[in-house]
Amino acid sequence: MTTVHRRFLAVVTFASAMLLASPGGAADVVHVDVGGATELLDANDEIVVLDVRTPGEFEAIRIDRARNIDIDGEDFRKNVASLDREEAYLVHCAAGVPGGRSERAVEVMRELGFTQVHHLDGGINAWKASGERVVGTAVNENPNSPAGK
Repeated sequence: MTTVHRRFLAVVTFASAMLLASPGGAADVVHVDVGGATELLDANDEIVVLDVRTPGEFEAIRIDRARNIDIDGEDFRKNVASLDREEAYLVHCAAGVPGGRSERAVEVMRELGFTQVHHLDGGINAWKASGERVVGTAVNENPNSPAGK
């Protein structure tokens, strides 16, 4: 193999890797803390809060505007693929830690070409601990309590 062929092969390999790493105009995932997430939600009534925990976890406690698609459900990829890729999403699980459920979910969304994905670092646990409003069957709806606020 000549030097020209090797260089050509290297360029093609690099270009292919770059295309696979950033499919269909997908944007990088933006990580936000609770403060950043509340700013996003306050500024955009259309942002979709995507909770990727189990249905049982979702029913017990959730962010009021959240929609549930279980990352471990058999149809997760299919269900996410049916969503509008141009909408803005705030994705979370329970803890929002590296390698966790929401991290896996945002990677799938990136692979599918979603363009506006935000990850709630710390998940619903950080959201609740900060005193932000949550709803669900396990929530004390007392308006004076942090959970019912």
